[in-house]
Amino acid sequence: MASPKVLVIGSGCREHALLGALAMSPQKPQCYCLASALNPACVRVCESSGGGLTVGKITDPAAAVAYAKETGATLCVIGPEAPLEAGVADALLAAGVGCVGPTKDHAQLESSKDFTRQLEEKHKVPGVCRYKAFTKPEGLLEYMRDELEVRRHF
Repeated sequence: MASPKVLVIGSGCREHALLGALAMSPQKPQCYCLASALNPACVRVCESSGGGLTVGKITDPAAAVAYAKETGATLCVIGPEAPLEAGVADALLAAGVGCVGPTKDHAQLESSKDFTRQLEEKHKVPGVCRYKAFTKPEGLLEYMRDELEVRRHF
């Protein structure tokens, strides 16, 4: 039986740890990495497992799918939130590649604090801090002054 092929997206310490853990699996997968920058530690793990690393735009869903197909990866683990926010997990899933990482809609919980705060407010989640989102600087200083005044009374 051929070794499974696993793709990790990202190039930091988290992705190095993910690759290392995957490489120790009893299934002995070939590990591949689509990285935004060259990480020699990731290269070593990938090459020692029979896989490889390529540097590319990790937030480009089409590039991620193309690399997954090129390598024959059947599973992808996405480390950073930027590719999740860009819909990389959605594109991989649509292409039939299993994916560890939330879809673009679900990734908003991490990538958009305003989305998360609105959701918490809507569902009356207890313990949520006061906030206000601004798209322009107008009103920001006044809001900050008001918040500081409120906090002085605590």
